[in-house]
Amino acid sequence: MKPRLIILALALIAGISFAGARASGNPDKKQARAEKKLDAARKVESLLDSKRYAFVPEKVLSELDRSRYINLTSYYEFDVTPDLIVSLLPYYGKAYSNKYDRPDKLSALDFQSADFTYSKTGRPYGKEKAVIRIQTKNTTNDIQYQMVLEVFDNSSAILTVNSSMATDLVFRGRITEIPDENPYIKSE
Repeated sequence: MKPRLIILALALIAGISFAGARASGNPDKKQARAEKKLDAARKVESLLDSKRYAFVPEKVLSELDRSRYINLTSYYEFDVTPDLIVSLLPYYGKAYSNKYDRPDKLSALDFQSADFTYSKTGRPYGKEKAVIRIQTKNTTNDIQYQMVLEVFDNSSAILTVNSSMATDLVFRGRITEIPDENPYIKSE
């Protein structure tokens, strides 16, 4: 009986020490993970500072149905450059104006504008986020849009689109570089 008790005690001690070593983790892996996260945050910050990036939405939430996000199955984007805003976003909801009815456009949020204001506050590091406010006007129908883009350190972002002529939309997606093959934005 005593040998079994001794073996059981040794096994218990070995198990506790193994679990403790595993819980402390490898400091090199933790440091590498932290450096990788910091590099990603720096990349996002440099994209935002350059004012040349694309927001690619993955989901949309309409003001009409605040209970669930709709997964987007097609490719859409919202491009920001220093001199041009290009919105190629879908629209879900009610429009309170017939100015949205244009056969040449896919949606009420399909427009380009060189007439906009841009302001950025905060930095996307850690638990902080960068908040970008854009006020623009769709030049084809003179509808004003207020857009708020919240960007986090892992490049995820939330774009809220407000307009007095339509219901609000909230898009969830990612910040990326503007693709070279984008026909609307000329590469510098």
